Amino acid sequence: WAYVTKTGAQQLGGTGGVAVIDLKAKKQSNVIPLPGRPLGIVLTPDGRKAYVANQTRRLFVLDLVKETLKDSILTTNAFPALVALSPDGQTVYLSNGISDTINVVDTTTDQVVKAFATKPAEPHLSASIADLAVSQDGKRVYA
Repeated sequence: WAYVTKTGAQQLGGTGGVAVIDLKAKKQSNVIPLPGRPLGIVLTPDGRKAYVANQTRRLFVLDLVKETLKDSILTTNAFPALVALSPDGQTVYLSNGISDTINVVDTTTDQVVKAFATKPAEPHLSASIADLAVSQDGKRVYA
């Protein structure tokens, strides 16, 4: 299975959310509808949950077994855009597309447990985080 966010679908008269793709059949089998504009998506290592950044100040938690919206986490980010998962699947990192902040979400409780600021490498660079990654040992987050 593959899961793809449908960011612009609502503007085109379609259903926004996450498309569920059956890779064997090579076709979309379902859409998990979500409000707003879903952007980044990451799946837990066991494949049972997905976390979807959404421009509604929320991080959506999807139940991939039932293909439903399980929870909606209010974040401190004004424009959630990118998500990254720690290698052990215990922590989701959520970037703010407007300022240099990252929310840290515990995947056991599905709650924001911390927020921290980053800073651009050069003072004249844009504050917007363009990518997000976690080191293999889970000790560093790169933004």
